[in-house]
Order: sequence, then C-alpha cells, then structure tokens
Amino acid sequence: MTKRTVRAISSVLLVWFLLTGGLAQAGTWVYLRFEEGAGTVALDSSGNARNGGFFEDRGPTYVSGECFTPVNCIPRTNEPNQYALFFDGVDRNAVEVSGEVGSGPTTGLTIEFWVLYYSVTGRTVLGKQYGDGPANTFQIELNTDMNRAITSFNIKLQGHNPIKLRGPATPRGRWTHVAATWSAATTLMKIYHDGVLVDSLSVPGGAALEDDTNPFLIGAENDSTSGGGPRANWFNGYLDEVRVSDVALEPNQFLNWPPPGSAAVEADGATFAPIAPRVMFETPQPSSGAEPVRFAIETTAPLAELFIVNVGGRVIHRWSPEDLSSQGFSWHPRSRKGRVAAGTYWLRARTTEGASSATKMVLVGR
Repeated sequence: MTKRTVRAISSVLLVWFLLTGGLAQAGTWVYLRFEEGAGTVALDSSGNARNGGFFEDRGPTYVSGECFTPVNCIPRTNEPNQYALFFDGVDRNAVEVSGEVGSGPTTGLTIEFWVLYYSVTGRTVLGKQYGDGPANTFQIELNTDMNRAITSFNIKLQGHNPIKLRGPATPRGRWTHVAATWSAATTLMKIYHDGVLVDSLSVPGGAALEDDTNPFLIGAENDSTSGGGPRANWFNGYLDEVRVSDVALEPNQFLNWPPPGSAAVEADGATFAPIAPRVMFETPQPSSGAEPVRFAIETTAPLAELFIVNVGGRVIHRWSPEDLSSQGFSWHPRSRKGRVAAGTYWLRARTTEGASSATKMVLVGR
C-alpha cells in the first residue's frame, strides 16, 4: 500500500469521524447531532440509519455561533460541534424518528440531550407515544405542573400503569446536559443534570418497556389519538446532541460528558449518590434584606463547603467547617456601613462526595 493510498484512507476516516462524532456507544438506538446546517433531514450518527425528518418539511432552524451574549447557540462538548436546532414553540417545529426502540424486549433506557431555553410555555422536549392512548413509551417534559418547577421523566412498562418521575426543574438561561435512565435490573428511574443525579424513583423490576412503531418526537407532545404524531406543547428553545440508548448508562458513559476542562463524574451504579444538595428557604424570595435569610440544606452526604458569592463571583460570606454540621443556616446581608446590601447573590454548597449546587437569591433593599 502506497503512502498516497494511506493518506487518502486516513482523510476519508477523518471526514467520517467528524460527521458521525466517532463510534457510537454500545446500545445506541439513535444519535442526532444536528450538524447538517440546512435541509429537513437530521442524520443518524449511530450507524442504524434512523434519520429524523422535519415535521411538515419545515423548521426547526439550524443555528451556529453566538446568538446572544454571553451564551452561544451551541453547547461546548467534546466532539466537533458547529450547529444546533432552534425550536420556536409556535410554528409546529418538530423532528420525527420512526421505529421501535429495541429489536427485542427493552429492559434499559437512556435519553440524553443538551438544552438551552427560557420560555416555560412549550414544555415537551421529546417522547414516544405507546398505542393510541395517553401512555408514553417514554417522554421528558420541562417545567411541568402548575408551578413550572418540575422536570418529568415518564415511561410505560408492560403490565403496569404509566410511571412518572418528577425531578427539579431544568435550569434556564444556560446550556444543560439532561439525561434520564431506567433499568429493569436495578428497578431505578433517574434524572441527571450536567452528570449529577438530581432525583430517582424505584419502579417494578423485571418488566420490559412497552413499545410500538409510533414515531419518536423531538420538540412536541404526542397526539394521544392519532398514533403518536405531533400535537401540542411545541418546545421553545435550543436542542443539540440527542441520543437514545436501549441500555441504562452511567454518568461517565454519557454523551459528550463531562465537557472539556471539567473533572469526570464517577459512575454511581445503583446507588443514589451523588445527589446535589438542596436548599430550602424559610424566608421568601425575593427577600427585603431587612431580616436574615434563613435556610436549611437537604443532603445525603456531609457538607464540605458553603459560601455566598455576588454576581461578579466574589465571595461575600463563607461558613466555617465547624458550622457546616448545623441543622439550619442564616445570613444577614449587611454592608460595612450597616445598610442592607441589595442585589443578586448565589448560595453555593458542595458535599464531601463532590456533588454541588448553586441557588440564586435576589435581595431587595429598603
């Protein structure tokens, strides 16, 4: 084989790698990278030829680069990434993929994607209806329920009623990696934000996923009467790197996670760790600032660090290691002159297991 032939083959392999994002994870059913940049077909990079078709041959819209300061239109991932899709929430934007998830009984599932959104009007991100009724083989919705503070992960197991795991709302205004998994072996449904487990639910074990040939939809709710076509709750926001696998993956197997420069998240097996600490305020937000902000922290592991920063990232207050074992916390935001320091602050908590959270506090001065 000549050097010229070797160079030619290497060039072809490089082009293939850039277009497909490399080898797909074992168990991948469909992997849509949205790297086409134009047209009405989203190519499947899993090698299974399950390409996504744009509903009614129109939108969503391909976007690239910086849409608005300081957030880019595309997430920062470990793969070459030039485009994402924008769904306007109005003009019947959706992508459809046909076929059943697995070739046989499906006993594991992972749905993952990157999302950036602001609106809470169009809540359905993706799903696959089962039959002609309201049940879904699987579905993920952002900002469900009346208070718009829930991320829901729904599945339908054979011989059981539909099951819904309700986790905390997916953060708005920034790119977030969302993953939902289910395993018949461990009996657990889980929701992850940025590789951190935020909620889980034990469900009946041993049962397989209920499934049929209804399409897998991205950006719209399923039609409960017409066999799974797009119907309503059109998603408003940006989506990228959508992958569905017929196995329950661990965080260190997630697509393009962790992003460049961050530490890898350890696999948590069938346990509930690491779970991000949850802040529960005793005082309403926004607070007047005239009274101390009182709160408690719900966590499955001891706190390793607790501090408050302003919008510029400067640490305003830090609790000592001795204070971290307290059952309750309080902070009185006063300046050196004794006046209330109004503004926006972030309460950051980190556990000894490495799980962390950041909670926004808006304080209004007198």
